[in-house]
Formats: sequence, C-alpha cells, structure tokens
Amino acid sequence: MMQVLSGKSPYYNMLREYHVIVAKSRGTPPKRPPAIDDVYWCYIEQCLLPSDKRPLVDEVLEYTSRRSATDRSHCNFPSWPFLPMIRTS
Repeated sequence: MMQVLSGKSPYYNMLREYHVIVAKSRGTPPKRPPAIDDVYWCYIEQCLLPSDKRPLVDEVLEYTSRRSATDRSHCNFPSWPFLPMIRTS
C-alpha cells in the first residue's frame, strides 16, 4: 500500500540493503514518504504492527476498496482497469 500510494519502496531512504535488514531486525518501521496522507498513513502503521496485531488481508482489501470508492483524490494510480486492453486478433 505504501509503495502504491507514494511510488517509493519501504525504506526508500536507506541506500544499502544491509541497513534495511538491520532496521527490520530492530523493528524500526519505514520512514513515512511525504506523498502519503494522514488517513492512509494511520492504516499503514497498523499494517506494520507485529503480525498478531496486523489487519487481516481481507480487512486491508475492504479498507482499500472502501477508501478508493469514497475518495479517489488521494490515489496516485489510475482507475481500474489501468492495464490497456490487448488485442489478440
């Protein structure tokens, strides 16, 4: 979700892969990219909690579907279908 909304991968500010490994092993969450609005960041923070406290995949899908249906102004990606149709004949 973070990468889709911001266009940046988690830990985008770390230049070396081993820095990411150390940060993850210490439980350091990724830095918030400036492009992500508060409402999304709050939910992303819930997704970064320990696995037993994170939302389930179905809950994330429900949240993203609900948010995209009510507020498309926060999305940095095109509306569905975003892949062009491919003609086979």
